[in-house]
Amino acid sequence: MPRWTPAFGGHAPLPRGWVGDPAARHGLGEEARESLRAARAKVGRLVGGRPDGVVSVSGATDANDLAIKGVALRGPGRHVVTTAIEHPSVLDTARALADDGCTITELPVDAGGLVDPAAVRAAIGDRTALVSIGAAAALVALKLGAGLGSGSLGLVSEAQEIQIGQQQYAPSRQSQGGDYVTDPAVTNYVRQVGNKLAAVADRKLPYEFVVINSSDLNAWALPGGKLAINALRALERAGARVAIDEYQKWEKMYDELFRKAK
Repeated sequence: MPRWTPAFGGHAPLPRGWVGDPAARHGLGEEARESLRAARAKVGRLVGGRPDGVVSVSGATDANDLAIKGVALRGPGRHVVTTAIEHPSVLDTARALADDGCTITELPVDAGGLVDPAAVRAAIGDRTALVSIGAAAALVALKLGAGLGSGSLGLVSEAQEIQIGQQQYAPSRQSQGGDYVTDPAVTNYVRQVGNKLAAVADRKLPYEFVVINSSDLNAWALPGGKLAINALRALERAGARVAIDEYQKWEKMYDELFRKAK
């Protein structure tokens, strides 16, 4: 998804050049350490917690993994309750805990994507260490009418997901600067990589991959397999691939010359 401007603005005071290791004892390390301390203090105040209890992770996937494993493996209960439509970072982590001796209960949901509270209560026992249920699943959206009543939550079908992506793809690309057409080789490279990934994806969707005419370091995706990568990031990746290919070409040529010389 496109970056959130207020969050990106928090990076503005950070140095644009070298960034020190916060564990190091030199000047740059001390600057990085103070930046982390200030960030932890702000987050701690925001959530009403202690700054030393704030742990930085790469994203929500790591956060879910850390939280679920941390709670489930800490106590003697080792029983986790979740639902069958949770994010993979929740379901995969919970299922992996079964190999560590944990018991996992995956509750079903109804046609509207809702879990029965009575089923949750019934699943909780003396050994339950954690209940992990999202407020809304990734493919649950606001549906007007559709037999659920105006403004009700319901599961979005794959056909609806694809339709949403198709409707929003062009406007989203245009709002981000339009398609990048200066260097077709970059676009071809992105599509080749994307198609290789799509070929081994579990879900078979009408995937599309484009490069956006933007210098932001960003990439985003819409429902239904519609993905975009901004030009600066694409140029970095494509440039690295070209450099590797060039190196391998010269390496092969020198190997051949070396064999002939022998």
